[in-house]
Amino acid sequence: MFIGSTFSHYRILKKIGQGGRGEVFLAEDTILNRKVALKFLSPETEQREDLRARVLIEAKSAASIDHPFICKVYETGEAEGRCFIALEFVEGQTLADKLNAGPLPFGEALTIAIQIAEGVASAHDRELIHRDLKPNNIMISQTGHVKVMDFGLAKQLPQDAESDDTTRSAVMQTMDGSLVGTPAYMSPEQIRGERADARSDVFAMGLVYFHVFSGVHPFKKNTTQATMGAIVYEQTPVLSSSTPHVPLELGEIVSRMLMKDPANRYPSAGEVRDELIRFRSRLAPSAKAFSPRTIAILPFVDLSPDRDQEFFCDGLAEELITVLNTLDGLRVASRTSSFRFRGSNFDTREVREGLKVETVLEGSVRKAQDKIRIVVNLVDLETGFPVWSQRYDRQLDDIFKIQDEIAEAIVQKLKVSISSVNAPKWVGNSPDNIRAYESYLRGRYYWNKRTEENLKRSVDFFQKALGDDPDYALALAGLAESYVTLGFYGALPPSEVMPAARQSAERALARRHEMPEALNALATIYAVYDWDWASAERNFKRAIGANPNYAAAYQWYAINCLVPCGRFTEARAAIQRALELEPLSLTVLATSGLVSYYQHEYEPAITEYRKALELDANFGIAHYFLGQAYLGKGLIDEAVAELEQSVMLTNRSPECVAVLGYAYALSGNRSAAEELARDLQTRSIDRYVSPVLFAWIHLGLGDHDQVFAYLEQAYQRRAADLIWLPVRPAFDAIRCDPRFESFCKRLGLGTGCS
Repeated sequence: MFIGSTFSHYRILKKIGQGGRGEVFLAEDTILNRKVALKFLSPETEQREDLRARVLIEAKSAASIDHPFICKVYETGEAEGRCFIALEFVEGQTLADKLNAGPLPFGEALTIAIQIAEGVASAHDRELIHRDLKPNNIMISQTGHVKVMDFGLAKQLPQDAESDDTTRSAVMQTMDGSLVGTPAYMSPEQIRGERADARSDVFAMGLVYFHVFSGVHPFKKNTTQATMGAIVYEQTPVLSSSTPHVPLELGEIVSRMLMKDPANRYPSAGEVRDELIRFRSRLAPSAKAFSPRTIAILPFVDLSPDRDQEFFCDGLAEELITVLNTLDGLRVASRTSSFRFRGSNFDTREVREGLKVETVLEGSVRKAQDKIRIVVNLVDLETGFPVWSQRYDRQLDDIFKIQDEIAEAIVQKLKVSISSVNAPKWVGNSPDNIRAYESYLRGRYYWNKRTEENLKRSVDFFQKALGDDPDYALALAGLAESYVTLGFYGALPPSEVMPAARQSAERALARRHEMPEALNALATIYAVYDWDWASAERNFKRAIGANPNYAAAYQWYAINCLVPCGRFTEARAAIQRALELEPLSLTVLATSGLVSYYQHEYEPAITEYRKALELDANFGIAHYFLGQAYLGKGLIDEAVAELEQSVMLTNRSPECVAVLGYAYALSGNRSAAEELARDLQTRSIDRYVSPVLFAWIHLGLGDHDQVFAYLEQAYQRRAADLIWLPVRPAFDAIRCDPRFESFCKRLGLGTGCS
C-alpha cells in the first residue's frame, strides 16, 4: 500500500502499525472528511477463508458497540481484492507505553481501571467478548480517556477441536520463544484451548489491573511457555501484599478476577465496574494516598464599578473548582460548601475546620467593558499568610488563558504531582465566543440559587449561550439540569420540561462523552419521568465514574433511584459520600435527612434537618421536611408550626401548602385543610400543580377514593413526585390497600407492605 494512494474512498496518509495479523495505516475518509485507522489483514489471514470470514463477522458485531471507551469500528469490507476494517483513529499512547514510562499515580490508575471495565461491560452487555485484552490493545487518548481497541479482531486462533498444541504454540510464540503480548494476558482456559467467554475477559482485565496498580505482571517469566504455565498452575500473588499502597479491598477485587476457575470470577465486566465504583465511593479523602494536598476556592469578590459581576466572579471560581477537581494529586472542596464563606473577610480557622483544607484561593474581579483585572491570593490556612499572589490585567477574551495560568500556578505552588495526561486543562469547557461564556456563567449563577424564578432565568441564559454557540456542551448540560430541576420542583409540567431536558442532555453527551452533569440529569429523567430504574442506575453510575468528586451525582442517585427502590443501605452510603464532599451543603444535609425519614427513622432525620437550619434558619425546605418528620413521630403541633414556617419562607410553595393541609387535617382542622385544597385548585388554573399534592390533603381527610383518583391523574401526567410514594411514611395509611400495590407496580416499584 503506497503512501498518498487511494484505496476505496480512503486516502492513505502513513503507516502506523504492523503485526502478525496485519498492518494499519492512518487514512483520510474522503467522503466524511475524517481521519481513520485503516487495518488490512495479513496475507496469511487472507488465505485462510475461515479466519478471514470470522474476522469480518466479528468486526461487524463490534461495530454495534457505541461507547466512549471503545474504539469505534466504522466499516468493514473488501475492495481491490483485499479485506479492510476502518476504525476510529485515536491520538494518544497505548497503556503499555504508559506503563513503560513508570508507575501510575493511584488515582489515575483507578480511573483507567474503571474506564476499561465500563467499556468492556458495554460489549459484554451485547454478548460480545474481546479475548485479547492487554495493555497494547488499550489506548489512552490525549484527553486522558481509555479506548479499548480491537474488539472482535484480536482472537484469530482456530477454535475447532482438531487444532493441536503445536499449531497453537506456533501462533503464540516468536521463533526464539520469547514472550509476546497475547499469551501473557490469556486466561487458563484459553491456554488450555477451551472456549472463552466473558469471564476470560475478566481474567485478562485482572492481569492488566495487577500490572497497572503494581507496575509488574503477576506471572511474567522468561519465556512464553513458562508464563503460560505460571498462569495455569502458579498461585496468584496478592496485589495488596506486593504493593503496600494498594488498599486491601482493591486487592481482593483483583484476586477474584484472577481466580483459576472461571466460576469463581465475576460473571462479566459490568460486575467489576460496579465493584470498582463502590470501592472508589468508599474512599475517604484522607485515605487517598495519592491526594496529599487540599484546597478551597472561594467565590471571588466583585470590585467592578457597578458591582454587577457577581455571576462572573462565582463562575470563575466554579470553573477553577471544576478543572482542579480533575487532578488526582489535589482534593478540592466542593462549590456549595466553599461558597458559604463568601466575602473578603473570611475566618481562616473556620474555613480550615469546616472544609478540612490546608489552603484557600481567594481573589477579586474588576471588570469594565472588554477589560478585566483579576487578583488572586493563595493562603496557607495554618499561618494565615499568602504563599502566592498574582494580578492579571487582560482583555476579556483572555479569560480562558488566565484560568489556565491560575490552575497551573496552584499546581506548582502546592507541589502537586500530576501526569501529562492528567494536567489541568479546559477541554470542552471553552465556547467559541466570550458572549456565550458570559451567558453560561449567568445561567449557572441563577441555577445555583435553586428557586423557581431563578431556575427559569437560568433557562433563559443557557438558551442565550446556545444561541451564540449551539455546540456549547456546558450550556447544554446546564439547560438539562435547569429543566430537570424545574420538573423536580413541580414548577412546570413534566411533559413540558423532561423531554426538553433529555434532548439537551443527549446533545451535551454527543459533544462531550461521560460529562457528569449531563449524565446526572439524564439519569434523573430515567428515574422520575420514565420510571426506568435500570437505565437510571446505569447513568448515575456513569456520572459518578466520570467524576468521583461530583456530590450531586451521589445525592441524586441516593434520593432519586436507591430510595424509591427501597435500597436504603446503598442510599445511606451514597449520601454519606455526598456529605463528605459537601459537608456544608444545605440540600445535601436535607437529602441525608430524607434518606432516614423515608426509612421511618425520624430522630436521625430531625438531627440532619436541624443541622441545615443551624447553617441557615431561613432554609424553608428544611422546615418543610422537619415538619414531616414531626408528623411521623405524631408531634402534630410541632409539625404544623414548622410547615407554616416553610409556607412563609418558600412564598407559598404548592408542596409546602399541600403538606400543611395534610397536617391540618390530621389535627382535626378540616376546614383549614379544605381551604388549602381550594387554594391549590385555584392556583392550578395558572400554573402546574402536581396531582400528588391534592392526594396529600385528601389522605389527611381520610378520603382514600379521592387519593387514588388524584394518584391516577399524577400517573397520567408523569408527576415527578410519584417515585417516593412507596416509601413515604404518610402513605402507610393506604400501603396495604390492593389498589396501592397495583399502582406502585405500574411505577416498577414495591410497596413495603408485609
